[in-house]
Amino acid sequence: MQQTPPSYVEGVIFLRLGQLAAVLGEPEAGVRLLAACYVVDKQIGHPDAEAEVLPIARSAAEELGYDESRLQVMLAEIEAAYREDRGWGLVVAAFPEAITQEPAE
Repeated sequence: MQQTPPSYVEGVIFLRLGQLAAVLGEPEAGVRLLAACYVVDKQIGHPDAEAEVLPIARSAAEELGYDESRLQVMLAEIEAAYREDRGWGLVVAAFPEAITQEPAE
C-alpha cells in the first residue's frame, strides 16, 4: 500500500496531541509530540517550522531541563521514529491506555 506524504494537518495533529499530553501530566511525551509536529512541518517545507513550531518545542524542552544538545538528539530520535512508523509509536507512548489497536492502513 502506498503511503500518503506528510501534510500540514498531520503536523497540527501532533501539535495538539503534544499539548494534550502536557495538560494530562505527561510533559516528556508532550515535548516529543511537539517535536514530531516540527519534523512533519520541516519535511513539507512549511514556513512556520523554524519560526513558530521549533520555538514551541524548544520552550517545552527547556521546561524539562533540556539543553540545546539534548534537544538536537531528541529531534534526531523523533525523525527516526517518524520514518519508522509515521509517529504512531510516539502516540502510543503518550496515550497507552487510549490505544487499543493499530491504525488502519
